[in-house]
Amino acid sequence: MIISDIALNENGKKMEAAWEDGHRASFHAIWLRDNCSCSECLHSNGQKLTNIVDLPTAINIASATFDDGGLHLVFAPDDHLSRFDAAWLRNFAAPTTPVQLWDTETLSVATLSRDYAKTHAIGLAEWLDLVVRYGCAVLRDSPREEGAVCKIAEWFGYVRETNYGRLFDVKAIANPNNLAYTGMALPVHTDNPYRDPPPGLQLLHCLHNAVAGGDSILVDGFMAAKILREEDKTHWQALSMNSVPFRFSDDSTDLRSRLPILDVAPNGDMRAVNFNNRSITALDIPDEDIPDYYAAYRHFAEILERPKLRLCFKLEDGDLFIVNNRRVLHGRESFKGGGTRHLQGCYADNDALLAKWRMLI
Repeated sequence: MIISDIALNENGKKMEAAWEDGHRASFHAIWLRDNCSCSECLHSNGQKLTNIVDLPTAINIASATFDDGGLHLVFAPDDHLSRFDAAWLRNFAAPTTPVQLWDTETLSVATLSRDYAKTHAIGLAEWLDLVVRYGCAVLRDSPREEGAVCKIAEWFGYVRETNYGRLFDVKAIANPNNLAYTGMALPVHTDNPYRDPPPGLQLLHCLHNAVAGGDSILVDGFMAAKILREEDKTHWQALSMNSVPFRFSDDSTDLRSRLPILDVAPNGDMRAVNFNNRSITALDIPDEDIPDYYAAYRHFAEILERPKLRLCFKLEDGDLFIVNNRRVLHGRESFKGGGTRHLQGCYADNDALLAKWRMLI
């Protein structure tokens, strides 16, 4: 991460840096000045002390030198001196993303021992890293105790309470308010798109599973979106440019939200998938767009059904799986009598998990 060369361009409005590994990147003077980490510009707590309006309207780099430790810049017109760590600049210039797309050829069920994850800091880091990279992971041999799923969620963050409660039971019951509480097959979906925002994480803990069928199914929604874009970009655009209505209601609540099925950032990166056939309501997009939208909707749903994308496994007693509910879709095969299937679940948010992961890696 050592800088090997620098050059000023456009009368100091930009700087190009080269590192010993051959990587090169350019930086605008205004960006560098805005990210100065000296004590005048940055508090010891990491928060900026300067506002953008505090900076000169026209900034250029008057001089630049470098050594093994980093880069030293003097800015004009205020003669402000800044130092930048070479590794910090290098990581920003070529950030590495831990997100890895997957299908059944590249990922089996990512598992870790519950005892190892709990009793070793490195074990917890490995478990969280699986969730960050693949959007899902399974903990084996979790205690078959009521509420254990909430305690495990608190390893990294906080339980998000909803109208289903802090903790909810997933088992077949009479007169269910949600098809999850039946033995019916559930197509892969993301949970609660009718909330604003939807939960970032779902944890499901298997207390007992002695039924025929009921296998769990996971699909990487980001991989499915990538395939859709490659096969028909107009379909990808239809699902990313139109927000559609989702709703859940029962005797005690009426939850509604509007979201695109594919939530795409302005630079084209995927932010989230919102897909739930049980919760999407009557589409109210412009009438002339209905045929094309349904073609795109069906295309994406068909991709989600492709065997290559569907990771199937049977939850054993004590297994706990966690999914990034903004990326990985989950579902299950149908099951019938002759035994019981009892899962307990809770929701949590991604920001807490990511914060814990950053502290451990």
